[in-house]
Order: sequence, then structure tokens, then C-alpha cells
Amino acid sequence: MIKILFQNYTFLSAKEQLELLSIRNQEKIRELSLSNKFIQEQDHLQWIRTLKEDKNKEFYAISVEGKIVGGINIFSLNFHPTWGIFFNDKTELLTKALVPLYFLEYIFDKFNIKTIHSEILSNNENALSFNKSLGFKEISVINDIVKLELSYDNFSKKKKSILLKPLLKKMKLFDFTIKA
Repeated sequence: MIKILFQNYTFLSAKEQLELLSIRNQEKIRELSLSNKFIQEQDHLQWIRTLKEDKNKEFYAISVEGKIVGGINIFSLNFHPTWGIFFNDKTELLTKALVPLYFLEYIFDKFNIKTIHSEILSNNENALSFNKSLGFKEISVINDIVKLELSYDNFSKKKKSILLKPLLKKMKLFDFTIKA
């Protein structure tokens, strides 16, 4: 079984926080992120400290078999729940497909929300296509940012689709743990 750990950023060691930052600062990830600036170590560490008190967002490092491969988050929980995700380029495709499915289900259940939003640069065709395959619907485009939303009902229907149903059967190959 492949072990996947979602670990709250605030629980990471300083070394792990910097490991995560090095992935987030990779050029391929930055150029497809809404904020594409290079993040300085001190700024990153300070920002993580602010997360301890902020109950309106949750940020998790994604580890596969003990190795950090990316990050996933949900923020604006009280107003407009919005998710985001990034992986290093060496992450297996199956992991990249199943981790979001698991996390979205977790978010819908944990917070009992009806809709999750996503904001993606219009030139990030892979992310747009992937989000739409999960059931996200495009609601607007403003300044090259595509805004999407996913209702729980639509997500539930999509999980039964020809595309996702066989993929979900592969979940049994993974052992997911969330350390919130």
C-alpha cells in the first residue's frame, strides 16, 4: 500500500517547510500560480507561523512514502471556500489524480460545505481540464483568471462517471492519512 500523508504546514519541521518551499518556488509551478513571485525563506516561515491562528484556511504538505511531493489547501472557508494544489514534476500521475479526489471529499465532509471554488490562470490548460474532469464548472474569467466552482452534488455525480469510477477503484492501493 502506498502511504499518502497530508500534514498541516504548521506541523512540519523547519527542514520540511523549506523542502516544501523549494517545490513551490520551482519555475514551472510559479509560472502557473496566481502569485508567481519567488518566495523568500523568511517570508515563507513567517507566513506558516500565521497559519496557526487562522481558522479560515488549511494548508497541507503532501507526502508519498515519507517524501514531500507538493501542497494542497483550502482557504476562505467562512466565505468562498477555494482550493489549490501543486506537485513537483516527479510525482506519479496516479497520485496526482487520486490525491485531489480524496482531499475534495475530505473538505466537503469536514466543513459540510456545498460548493468549493477554484481560480486558475487561463493559460494553465492542464489544471483547467483536470478541474473540469472533477466536475468544476467555469463561472467567469477576470484578468486571465478562470473562476470555477464545484458543487457537492456535481462532484458526487462525477465520481460515478466513466472517467472517475475506475480511478476511484485504485484508492484501495493507497493509505491516506490527514494530520490536521
